[in-house]
Amino acid sequence: MRRPTCGPSPSLAVGSWNARALLGYQGRPVTERTAYLQTLPLNKMVLGIQEVHQNHAQLRAFMKQIDSTLDMHTSFAPGRHSQVNGGVATISPAGLHAESEALLPGRVLRTAFRSNNQQLIYYNIHNFEIPNAAIKRISTRILCDQHLAWADPSKVILFVMGDFNFAAVGKLKLTVPESRV
Repeated sequence: MRRPTCGPSPSLAVGSWNARALLGYQGRPVTERTAYLQTLPLNKMVLGIQEVHQNHAQLRAFMKQIDSTLDMHTSFAPGRHSQVNGGVATISPAGLHAESEALLPGRVLRTAFRSNNQQLIYYNIHNFEIPNAAIKRISTRILCDQHLAWADPSKVILFVMGDFNFAAVGKLKLTVPESRV
């Protein structure tokens, strides 16, 4: 039996990157981070960035150097806090219908991309100084989205990505073969 032929299917990569002060300087020049972003297929991917620092306008100006057609969804904590150690951004190709919601300003951004009857839900999380009450609220929201994805995986896909800052539990032992030393 002959398999049906299908046209090319669109693909979308998904990634996450803690830029460690993307718009600031912490031991690496901004040009190094720019060079890294230029290696990514940003016009074909959803990328969550943590530790953006500064604000939406400064990020927009920075990203124009790389690709001025990208859409950006951002969340920054109010005041100076974002400039020092915060801010998350979700970058996507232009033209995707998306709605974003900051579940915790500067730390957790939920972006839902919709196309026809399908939905990609992307959580961009920087787990740093998130209060316990907010963790419970955010976890409940993620679980609700998880139930949507389980109910109809052909229509809803869920990504929970970011820098979770969880240390490994228990004792870790790294063994390196002598031939590698």
